[in-house]
Amino acid sequence: MLRPVGAGNRKRMESNVSTPPVASQQRIPIERFLPHMERRAFRKGDVLFRQGDPADAMFYIEAGSILLSEIGKGLGPGEVIGEMGLLCPANRRTVSAVCEQDLVAYRMGREGVLAMMDRAPRDVFTLIQLAIGRYSENLRHEANARAQMESELRIAQEIQSSSLPSVATAFPGQTAFSLAADMDPAKEVGGDFYDFFLVDANTVFMAVGDVSGKGVPAALFMMTVKTLLKAEAMSGLPPDEVLRRVNRIVCTGNTTFMFVTVLCATLDLTSGRLMFGNAGHCPPLVRQGGGRFEYLEVPPSLVLGFMPDAVFTSGTLTLQPGDAVFLYTDGVTEATNPGGDFYGDERLRAVLGQGAPFGVADLIADVRGDVRRFVEAAPQSDDVTMLTVCFNGRAESPPLPSALAADPTQAGEQGALCDVAHCRMPAEIENISAFHAVVIACATKMGFPSERIGEFELAVEEVLANVARYAYPDASGDVELRCRADNRRFILEFSDRGIPFDVLAKPDPELPSDIAKREIGGLGIYLVKQVMDDVNYRRENDRNILTLTALRP
Repeated sequence: MLRPVGAGNRKRMESNVSTPPVASQQRIPIERFLPHMERRAFRKGDVLFRQGDPADAMFYIEAGSILLSEIGKGLGPGEVIGEMGLLCPANRRTVSAVCEQDLVAYRMGREGVLAMMDRAPRDVFTLIQLAIGRYSENLRHEANARAQMESELRIAQEIQSSSLPSVATAFPGQTAFSLAADMDPAKEVGGDFYDFFLVDANTVFMAVGDVSGKGVPAALFMMTVKTLLKAEAMSGLPPDEVLRRVNRIVCTGNTTFMFVTVLCATLDLTSGRLMFGNAGHCPPLVRQGGGRFEYLEVPPSLVLGFMPDAVFTSGTLTLQPGDAVFLYTDGVTEATNPGGDFYGDERLRAVLGQGAPFGVADLIADVRGDVRRFVEAAPQSDDVTMLTVCFNGRAESPPLPSALAADPTQAGEQGALCDVAHCRMPAEIENISAFHAVVIACATKMGFPSERIGEFELAVEEVLANVARYAYPDASGDVELRCRADNRRFILEFSDRGIPFDVLAKPDPELPSDIAKREIGGLGIYLVKQVMDDVNYRRENDRNILTLTALRP
């Protein structure tokens, strides 16, 4: 992947750094993708796709061979083609693929890869890195330099724009906070990004970042870092630990000389507590108590991708209802007018302070408009990215907090169970990740190894999927999870008011002894019984109650 760069001014380094292609021989962990791909057979002479067709799928060749007719290149068993198109939704095929022999291949569309990002983000990370190498190789076959530049610009724009989340779909019905984000890309697309999502029912994660370099390599590296940030943040880790883990991954084999600045934060919606971590990024501005925006002091730190053992620190502050935080990239403060002057930190603070308090979208619109007036006709040299969040406070207490209710390391003797976490949410598939976060936080504190925690996640997914699909056939309802522990046991108790249904009554299927190593799909409660030390069902007070027990390490 990437090799650390030396210290120094980031803007100077960008102008001198080249981005050599990643070796295209890097192996996709295809065994992880095959269960989610469609196996197809083709006859000699069949056309998989033609030049100019939408690049909407990748293929893995199991047997036979194909010819990329425009460039005279052949591909055989074990090779992959088309992964670049999955990352660029409007991309078109640059060559035609014709079967030289009878062919057996596996196919995966864009929807399948997006699903894999949540299921196995590190595998998709490898796929993205391979795409960087393939992209560099394909560029050499473009007709002329102008076509290459236009193609790169278009692809980079597609990658960048398609990776940005939507506030409307991310937080439906959410009133505890208001959030707005905007990115105005430069003509030569860079690697700016923003992201936001719910870690659980009471915690929102947000991040703004800026990748060094321009074009497709920067856009793909941006997508890589963004995916890794989400994968680590969903484990409920504090921002400094999220940055530390992502940095270690991107520093491994760093051969493309890229790095990224990131500022990320978590906001606890029950208390207004904001935790933030910084990796060489611009300091945010904070408005508290109805006053003016002021720069927040953040500890100095290295960028991601520079040193594998870099240490990152977290800071905290408590927001009251009406307080707001403004995150941005240096495309704002380093915007340049025709005379060569920077927009600057003080001008940004002054614009944010005019007429406060404004709504979050109004704040962004005012800054964007002022930056455009300042630069006049000067060309935009960098992406301009902003994210604003305002804590509104809860109108009423949430049904049940999903944070730890007690320290599980202090659980009592066997038989004296201690409640360590408790959460209740609508019985919907979309809420599985929030329940995962609660269980991961508890199990991590109790010292369970990562492999065992992964088994707990599989068990939680299967139980909640069953409740979501079958408990409330004619209405909607909630599912409740209570985590308990003593000095020997970790207990997950799921309950719902759905129709009576004993999931343990069904006989176990006849399956191989290594079934616990297989994916959960189609295995049902059998797999839950394999990974947990004890599973019990009871019907009590018109509730289905399923109890999963694991012995503590």
